[in-house]
Amino acid sequence: RCKIITNVRKPYDTSASNYEFIKWSIVEAICNAVHILMLIRHYSRLGPKKVFVLACEDVVEKSKDLICRISKFVGVDSDKKAVGVITSKIIL
Repeated sequence: RCKIITNVRKPYDTSASNYEFIKWSIVEAICNAVHILMLIRHYSRLGPKKVFVLACEDVVEKSKDLICRISKFVGVDSDKKAVGVITSKIIL
């Protein structure tokens, strides 16, 4: 019954953000990126029916398509109007 939706950033981007904005040491930032990848690999073994992995870039570049794919993943119908409303609420 459980479904998981998670996002993936490039390890370099994750490390750089943690180092610059959270002020972690470079070692902490790199270790965190490695652990996140391990966690995603672990959950991905459940398969695409249980785990939806999205790229951070898709939120910006393909938000309408992404909303449709997430809706399908969780078993909710989406119409063009609803997708448009949701997309307009995405603040980047």
